[in-house]
Amino acid sequence: MKMLFDAVPLDNILFGSECDGAFPGIINEETGDHVDNTRRYVDDSGLSSTDKARVFSGNAARVYPRVNRWIKA
Repeated sequence: MKMLFDAVPLDNILFGSECDGAFPGIINEETGDHVDNTRRYVDDSGLSSTDKARVFSGNAARVYPRVNRWIKA
């Protein structure tokens, strides 16, 4: 993920993930976290809270403007 953030402009990164629980009960022994929790890679990236918000939702809202109707609902 660090390589992604170093190589790709943040405006071009959209966060996407399977729902947690795709691999029920499989825990990473090193972190104690579910193996399908990909949000933690962005959370632990060192990005500012503003940049994290861009990756998690802001960029998607910009690329797919109609999604804002769903978010507001």
